[in-house]
Amino acid sequence: WLERVYDENRVLPYILISPLGRNGQAAGEEQRRFLLDPTQTADMLLGNALVFYAADDTPLDVINRKAPDFACYDGAFHVYYPGCRHRWMGAEEIESLGRKTVMLFLRRAFVESMERYDRFFVLEDCRRLSYDQRHQQTLNDMQKRHQTAIQAMKKERMALSEYVAMLEEELDRLNKDIDDSVEIEKLLESENEKLRSDNRMLSTEKENLEVRLQIAEETVNGQYEGRRTAETPPTDAQSAVPATMPPELENSVTVTDVLTYFRIAFADRLIIDGRAFRSAKDCKLPPAEVWKILYALGTRMVDLFRQEANSGDIYRQLKLDTGLDVSRGEGNKTHKNHKIMKQYSLTLGGEKVNIEPHIRPSDNNQRVHFGYSAAERKVVIGHCGEHLDNGSTIGLN
Repeated sequence: WLERVYDENRVLPYILISPLGRNGQAAGEEQRRFLLDPTQTADMLLGNALVFYAADDTPLDVINRKAPDFACYDGAFHVYYPGCRHRWMGAEEIESLGRKTVMLFLRRAFVESMERYDRFFVLEDCRRLSYDQRHQQTLNDMQKRHQTAIQAMKKERMALSEYVAMLEEELDRLNKDIDDSVEIEKLLESENEKLRSDNRMLSTEKENLEVRLQIAEETVNGQYEGRRTAETPPTDAQSAVPATMPPELENSVTVTDVLTYFRIAFADRLIIDGRAFRSAKDCKLPPAEVWKILYALGTRMVDLFRQEANSGDIYRQLKLDTGLDVSRGEGNKTHKNHKIMKQYSLTLGGEKVNIEPHIRPSDNNQRVHFGYSAAERKVVIGHCGEHLDNGSTIGLN
């Protein structure tokens, strides 16, 4: 075998694999175990190298004794290149690098690239290749973990985005529900206010009808005619009504409430028409000022109208007595416009009542129009609110 190793005409490399042993001696047959499997190595390197192993201890002993440089023992393997160049790797290096790594080195050296013959079994090269392989594997593992982490973060971000979008949709829905609730609340409040106003008007109408019914009954009984011919003094209830609104009521009543109160309290002296209630919805006068006006009309103005031998300007007299700014009617320009003049009259039981006379309150854009029903012997309140159109304003409108 040594002659074949020394043969200068040899072409293929020889690889000798020794079994594990102790102190440089070959192991016995019963202890024989190889770090590299000879059969597997031979199959892998078929056609590129010849693989040998000792069938018993004798060949290894002879080689170790006659050619110490070519010795092979204790699990090592020795590579003999043509021309007597050789490389050797001991059991310690094989176990350190691992059998799979060493087999990979052998494949690369003898199967994949014959140019690696000279450098392959330099120990530093082996260690470097092993380190490069482990380093590359570590990089691959880190890259895989990094990609896995990125994918997990993407999924988490997508789930979070979907959750945020769901919350935003829920918030939009809640805001819409709140807006709808506010609108419904406003509509209900508006409807309630309308119902309260209608209820007040119906109550007033009921009271007025009851008064009219009482007057009709008294007329039938022959009592009402006697009352009409004489001056009707204020009743005890009317005398208890103050000329100015009590302070505790100023912030708790409306103009409509004031009209309703005087329509009941002064039922035998005042008629407050439905047009006055309708116009009062837009009235901007303070309720206390309306109270003062209605009190003056229901007391002094009624007395002035009822005086049989009335001489002089009763409107001027009312102004002197109460301090109210009273006007007895509209100008010639207004009288010439028949369409405008229709708003200054109303009909009560077949009697046409002129309501041109008016009170000019503190707000010049507001008016309280009134007239006198000779049949009922009462002052009629026909308007309480925005300034009515006249000859001066119709062109502007």
